[in-house]
Amino acid sequence: MPRIDRLLRRGTVFAALLLVSLAGARAQNETPGTGAKKNHTAYLYAPYKWAHGLFDIDRFARNGLSARDESGQQYEWVTLVETKKPTADAPAKICTLTAFRDLISKNADDMGILVLSSHGGKDSLSVEAFASEKARDDQYDAYIRAGFTKDQIAKTSNDDSFAISVTDKFIQTYRNVGQAIVYISACEGGSLADDFTDAKGLGQPAANLARVALGGNSAAKVAAYAEYGARFFSALDGQPYKGKAEADRVKQRAVKAAFDAANAIQGAAADPNFRVEFILTGDGATTLAPVVQDDLAPCMSPLKAGDTITFTFDTNCDTTVVPKVLAAGGGVTLGAPVWKRGVSNVLTVPVTAPAVATNTFKITLQGDSVKSGKNTANLDGNSNPDKVNGRGPATAAKKSDDYVIEYQNGTRVH
Repeated sequence: MPRIDRLLRRGTVFAALLLVSLAGARAQNETPGTGAKKNHTAYLYAPYKWAHGLFDIDRFARNGLSARDESGQQYEWVTLVETKKPTADAPAKICTLTAFRDLISKNADDMGILVLSSHGGKDSLSVEAFASEKARDDQYDAYIRAGFTKDQIAKTSNDDSFAISVTDKFIQTYRNVGQAIVYISACEGGSLADDFTDAKGLGQPAANLARVALGGNSAAKVAAYAEYGARFFSALDGQPYKGKAEADRVKQRAVKAAFDAANAIQGAAADPNFRVEFILTGDGATTLAPVVQDDLAPCMSPLKAGDTITFTFDTNCDTTVVPKVLAAGGGVTLGAPVWKRGVSNVLTVPVTAPAVATNTFKITLQGDSVKSGKNTANLDGNSNPDKVNGRGPATAAKKSDDYVIEYQNGTRVH
């Protein structure tokens, strides 16, 4: 669909249009989750927030994911972060090995996104920081006595502290993340991505795995990881960002598209302080909420009985839930919405009146009545912000982000 501002400039009048061939295509995108539970919480684990400061991924991920008024895909936001450097008298209490184990093994029913921000290495992620080598070694021995194994945890150090790190074997043993998105903001974090997404022949159910995971491909500056995160999470939220064309904004809401765009820019950054690429495993056809596709949205004027309004979403939806579609103006009335047989992303709505075509009307698809197929995420429509499609905030408890089609005398005004 041409953008609304172009329609306004050109005053284009569309004949009633049913997009048959394109609307019949099955959407490849899904939201995270298994389809059985809510899976609508974003978790952040950051044992080095005290060291990373403004370069920690926290604020960038929160802007794109959480239930904020001005942005975000309205996921619940839960953080496990250390804001103070551990000392002998005040060791880490929030980000510990056991807390990390519980995080990745006991939240499968509500985890939608898992963001890990730490130091890393090949098949290794630091999960607990220590004030001294002795404190780390003593705690490591205690963990071994408690039942963790030497192939699961390791004694490591980094520029900020001594640490205990988990290995790929630890992830494979304890993972139960409910088909979440896993984002690893750490040096060589990408080496652990497939340990979240690949069954590895271990016989665990698919629900234990992540739907998609991505992480750094090499060692890089913390500023580079911060910039990558800002670019990636703004893309998932449909936000504009540096160098991003408006035409690409909605297209880059899927994980793989956001990943490709961020890699293309960050991987070629002239400043080595901001140069980094990520590795992706699993299914990158993953979004945080459904959007009415710009190029397939219904555009019709005049409108009359016998016409059909077709909404095509970029993400598969829960077709057991029939969305609410309202009409106002021009004597327009609508029949019951129907999901197109055989697909999960196309909704058709019959027009039952008027008998004589009208070119002034308003159609409203209620955002809180559209549910994604995997975790019942609501629509990110075009009414919040006003007349901007697919930009956060998505539908929230306080405000439904509806998708509105409005014509005045044949000119689209919304």
